[in-house]
Amino acid sequence: MRVATLNLNGIRAANRKGLAAWMSALQADVIAFQEVRALPEQVPAELLEYGHWYFFPAERKGYSGTALWSKLPADEVFPGMGVDRWDAEGRVLEARWGTTRVVSAYFPSGSSSAERQGAKLDFLTDFAARSEERRWLEQPTAVLGDFNVCHAPLDIHNPARMWGIPGFNAEESAWMDQWAAAGWMDGFRALNPQAAHAYTWWSAYGGARERNAGWRIDYAWLAPALAQKLQDCRHLPMAFLSDHCPVRAEW
Repeated sequence: MRVATLNLNGIRAANRKGLAAWMSALQADVIAFQEVRALPEQVPAELLEYGHWYFFPAERKGYSGTALWSKLPADEVFPGMGVDRWDAEGRVLEARWGTTRVVSAYFPSGSSSAERQGAKLDFLTDFAARSEERRWLEQPTAVLGDFNVCHAPLDIHNPARMWGIPGFNAEESAWMDQWAAAGWMDGFRALNPQAAHAYTWWSAYGGARERNAGWRIDYAWLAPALAQKLQDCRHLPMAFLSDHCPVRAEW
């Protein structure tokens, strides 16, 4: 099975940059999207004609939202986390194909204010609770998406200077440690344990992408049933579809 994840920074903007052609060339079975920023009726028709789409938009127009695309129709779709404040932002979308579950997750960034950073920490708690409630770890589950968290110094440029900011701090790194200790496998890091300067997001300012001054915040986390079958997991930095690059995994 081949899956991928990509924060679109707007599905209409990404489509203007060649999203449809990229999806066709990728030949994935399932793709998780975040920051869709559009209602289903606003999605370009050429995208909807290809495969099967499942959307979980935010209530606020032009904001957040997740989606799942698949080659074959899903057997079940489970939108939301059961927490109103996050479901209003379209943060989590789960679907099942046979026994395999794929979750598209878009974590808050926390960078806009101290209040929003506090909300992000609440989200981490609620997301872990949702995982336990849905028993994702006990099933063949792939949690794909933009976690807005750099797990370790290797995952961010200039870690000594950046330490302590939203996305790279003690609380968020500790949560990621706990997530991994529970049994989740970071597909990319499992196959590339020492890979440096391997990022998935770059600021739009200061030529960050050209200088590769980035952050690794997009992940393919696999439950044990899939982790033991993992064959490949890599970043696709040459796909210039948004300020993020896709992550692809195969098992």
